[in-house]
Amino acid sequence: MAQDYTSVAFADALSDIGDTPSLKNRIEGWVEDFYPKRMYGFIRHEPGNGIFFMFSDVIPDVVGRYFLKPGTPVSFELVKNRGRFRASNVKDESPELLEIDLDNYRETSYVADWRGGYGFLSRPSGERLYFHRNKIITVGQELLKSWDGVDDPCWVTHKIGSATDSTGRKKFFATDVQILEPAEPSLEEIFLKSPELPIDVPEPVAAPQSSVLSSATRNLTLLEIRQRREGK
Repeated sequence: MAQDYTSVAFADALSDIGDTPSLKNRIEGWVEDFYPKRMYGFIRHEPGNGIFFMFSDVIPDVVGRYFLKPGTPVSFELVKNRGRFRASNVKDESPELLEIDLDNYRETSYVADWRGGYGFLSRPSGERLYFHRNKIITVGQELLKSWDGVDDPCWVTHKIGSATDSTGRKKFFATDVQILEPAEPSLEEIFLKSPELPIDVPEPVAAPQSSVLSSATRNLTLLEIRQRREGK
């Protein structure tokens, strides 16, 4: 009887955790692909094939980011669901995360959705982050608006706060939000955005009678014109 393909593909991973996979044992790998809009991706574990994981399988990092860029080193637990293996409790193991100082850490994001008293920021990582007007520490709330994809968005800087909900899950939000004033447009931007004005074509001006181009002297020689001017 032929072996199950999935078991063969993940033989190395299974050997790390024995015949009966335990959720407490972790395997190392790296993100091969991640599709933020579809909320899933694949982890590569040498020498196995890509291991599927969902957005909900990711443990947020120290500043609450879930999106994992391709190439990110991760650790995960291998679980079997409906006869198929997938990654669970996927954790970002990037060394630079250890250097983050939460007291001084700030991000610059733009307002993706503003609903009057609260809204959502679009972070540099591509994720959305909740914020409330009570967490704004500067003036300028009248500048807040949802980005429509056409006009310039409203930019802010902020820290990362967190709280634990009733289920024990940590929720992240923006705090110490500082609204950035819109930058003054450059002369080049003003020029490019200015409306085009119609070109005025001047009306033809008739030549004065004393001109050599007037109709009265057009057919005379210069000597005859001179004699006329001198009254001869």
